[in-house]
Amino acid sequence: MAFVDPFLLTVTLVMTILLVVGNIYFVAKYAHPADSSFDFKVVAFVCAECQILLLPLDVSNFRNGTNVDMKIFWYIIYMTAAFFIIIILPFALFFYESDEDKTFKLRLWTALKYEILLIVIVSIILFGSFAGLRYAQLPLVANTCRFTFTDSSQFFLAEINSSTSGCVRTDEQLQITVSFPIYLIGITCWFGWFFLIFFLGSGLSALPIDLINQFRFRPQPMNEQEFNNCKHELAKKVERLLQIGKSLLEDKQRSDSMSGFGGWRERRAVGRRQNEFEANCILAEKEFQRLDNTAQFRNKVEPLLYYFKLLLGMCSIVISLIFVIHLFIYLLLNINDRPVHPFINNLLESLENSKASVFSTVLFAFIGYYFMFAAIKGNVRIGMRCFCFTFYPLMPNETFVNSFIFNALIMNIWMFSLIQFLTDMFKDYVRQTSISMIFSVQIKNMNFYQYFLRHNVFIYVLTGWFFISLVYFILKPVERINVGQQLKKKDLAARA
Repeated sequence: MAFVDPFLLTVTLVMTILLVVGNIYFVAKYAHPADSSFDFKVVAFVCAECQILLLPLDVSNFRNGTNVDMKIFWYIIYMTAAFFIIIILPFALFFYESDEDKTFKLRLWTALKYEILLIVIVSIILFGSFAGLRYAQLPLVANTCRFTFTDSSQFFLAEINSSTSGCVRTDEQLQITVSFPIYLIGITCWFGWFFLIFFLGSGLSALPIDLINQFRFRPQPMNEQEFNNCKHELAKKVERLLQIGKSLLEDKQRSDSMSGFGGWRERRAVGRRQNEFEANCILAEKEFQRLDNTAQFRNKVEPLLYYFKLLLGMCSIVISLIFVIHLFIYLLLNINDRPVHPFINNLLESLENSKASVFSTVLFAFIGYYFMFAAIKGNVRIGMRCFCFTFYPLMPNETFVNSFIFNALIMNIWMFSLIQFLTDMFKDYVRQTSISMIFSVQIKNMNFYQYFLRHNVFIYVLTGWFFISLVYFILKPVERINVGQQLKKKDLAARA
C-alpha cells in the first residue's frame, strides 16, 4: 500500500487555500460596510465547496491504492456540514433576524429559543425516521447449482455454467443496517434534492444565457438626448418606488397590529410585496449604475470584459449541452438495464490511463464546480422570482450577514445532493471509491429513499425543470418596464 500521490495532495491543498482566499474575497467584496466580519461565514462556504475537491481525491486514492481512509474524510466533512446546517447557521440567522432595537441578551435569548425548538423538531424527524428507515436492501444475484462427482477433488476443477451445470439464477436482497452518520447523510441528501432540482435545473440554462445577456445589455455610449431620456425614466421609476415604499410601510404597521388568522394572511401578503419591492429597488440601482457607467464610459467601462463574458457564455452553452446529453444517454435511457453509452466516463478513464492522468482529476473537479456555479446561479434566479419566500440577495458592498448565512445554509444542504448526483452521473469512473460505497451502495438502497434514488425520480424532474427554464429564458430573456407601472421582480434576473 502506497502513500497518497504527493502531486495530487499538493494540488488539493493549493485548491483548498484558493477556496479559503476566494471566499474571504467574496465576503469582503459583497459585505455591507456595517457587516464586514469574516468569522464563520467563510468556514460555512468552504465546508460546502471543498466537498467537490474530495471527489477526485477519493478516485485517485482508490486507483493508486494509497493508505488514506477517505471514508473518514467524508464523515468529517459531512458531520461538520450537518453541524452548520442544524446548529450554527440557524442560530446565527435567528439572531440576526431578531429585532435590532432589543438588547443583545434579549436577542440572544430569542435566537436560543428558536434554535432549541428547531433542534427538537429535527431530532423528532431524524431519530423517528431512523428507527424505521435505517435498513438498506442490497440487490444480490444468487446462482444455485447441482453437481455429481465420483471424486470430491473434481469439485474444484469444475466450471460453473448455468446452461450445462443446471444452475438456477435468482435475484435476492441482502438487508443491512446503515450507521447513523450514513442515515444523516441520506436524509439530508433527500431534502437537498428539492432545492437542487430548481437551482441546478434553472442554473444550467441561466448561466450561459445571463453571460450572453450581460454582453447584449452592456453599457454603450449615448448622445445627450438619449441619456437624459433614460435618466428621466429612471427618476420616474424611483419616484414610483418611493410611493410604493411608503404604502408598504403603512401596511406593514397595520398588519403587525392585527392578530389571528387574518393578521397572519395580511402579514404574508405584505411580506410578498416587500420581497417584490426589495427586488425592484435592486433593479433600479442596477439601472442607475448602468447609466453612471455610460456617463463615464471611458473611465469605467472595459469593453473587452463584456466580449470575454460573451465567449464564456458561448462555451457554457456547449458545456451545458454536453452534460444534458450525458444525462440522457447514461442515466435516463437504458438498453437491457444498461446505459446507452458511458460517454464522459470513458473520457475520464481514458485520460486517467494516459500519460496525462492529472487532466482527469482536473476535468472531474471542473465538472463539479461547473455544476456548483450553475446551482448558485439558479439560486439567484429563483430567489429573484419567488415572492412567497424571504428575499436574500447577494449584492456587492450591500450584503448583510443574514443574507450570507441563509445562502450558506441552503448551499450546505443542496451540496449533499450535488455530490450524490455527481456520483450517479459518473458511477463508472468513481466505482468502488468511498463516496460510491456511501451513496451508490448504502443510501441508494435505503428503505423509502430507494424509490427516489434507484428510479432516478429526482433526475427526471430536474431534467424536466431544465427544459421548462430553458424555454422560459429563451422566450423571455429580458423584461421591459413601462414608465409609470410597478417594477416587476422578473426584470432583475435578466440583468443579474
